[in-house]
Amino acid sequence: MEIELPEEVAERVAGAERVVALTGAGVSAESGLATFRGEERLWQRFRPEELATPEAFAADPETVWQWYGWRFGRVADAEPNAGHRALVRFAALFPSFILVTQNVDGLHQRAGSERVLELHGTALRARCTRCDYTEPMAAALARSPAAPARPCSGARRSRAAAR
Repeated sequence: MEIELPEEVAERVAGAERVVALTGAGVSAESGLATFRGEERLWQRFRPEELATPEAFAADPETVWQWYGWRFGRVADAEPNAGHRALVRFAALFPSFILVTQNVDGLHQRAGSERVLELHGTALRARCTRCDYTEPMAAALARSPAAPARPCSGARRSRAAAR
């Protein structure tokens, strides 16, 4: 499939050996995921410090766990959109392409992107705060939907970080 780029962009990348694309919440908005600061933003009712920091988790793990569980549900139901798929096609044009994203939804990977650097982690995996054991978020939530499980005296926390 051919990709049509604006002329200025095409000229700049024509001889490029390495290309980096940076994405944020806007690319996943088309997939139905709320942005953090947009019109129907996630931070409309809460401050990031109340839900999306290690300190918030230490102060109120149950509330933060439930919020991450809610976010995981939204992410799990979302599908990659045309923007995610266009970046997969774009990556195929360059010998060295990396996608850097602030998103935690995994939609770039589900669309087929292979070299993805997730700046804020992922909402798809839970990590123990004590031993760093990780597991799929779905499994962690199934075992403990209301509060984080503590098999080694640690607490599971989403691997997603604050934005």
